[in-house]
Amino acid sequence: MPADAQNYALEISEPLFRLTTEGIRLRSNETRSHESLSSLTLHLAGTNPDMATHDTDVLRHHLKLIPGSGNIAVLMALPARYVDRLAAIGTSLEKRVGHRLTSEDTLSLLLFDYVVEQKAARVLDTLGLGRSDNPEPGHDDTSCSH
Repeated sequence: MPADAQNYALEISEPLFRLTTEGIRLRSNETRSHESLSSLTLHLAGTNPDMATHDTDVLRHHLKLIPGSGNIAVLMALPARYVDRLAAIGTSLEKRVGHRLTSEDTLSLLLFDYVVEQKAARVLDTLGLGRSDNPEPGHDDTSCSH
C-alpha cells in the first residue's frame, strides 16, 4: 500500500463485482503479476481513459446492465490524488451520460472501457493485426504444455 494511501470504501453491485474480478484477471495476465482492485484502479485512473471512443448510448446502456451501487462492500487503498482523479473522471463522464454518477458508477465505466480495450487487443493479436508482447513467433499464451 502506498505511504499516502487512504482507505476508500465502495458498496458495489454483484454485476460490478463480477466486472471487477474480470478486470483484475485481465490486468494480472497483462502484468504477469497478481493485481488487486486497488492496483487496477490506480492503473485505470492514471491512464487518462479515452471514453470518447464509446457512444454515449453504449455508456448509458452499460450502467443499466452493470449498475454501480449495491450491497457488496469493497475496500481499496488509494492515494488522495487518485481519489480526486476518479472524482474528476466521474464529473467528466456525467456530462456525457447526462446524469450524476456515483463513485461506483465511475469505476464501472472505467472497468468497462478497460475490459473492452483488452478484449479488442486480444482479437487483433489473434488476427495478427495487433501489437503482440510475445517475442517468439507462433507463441500462444493460451495453450498449455504438460
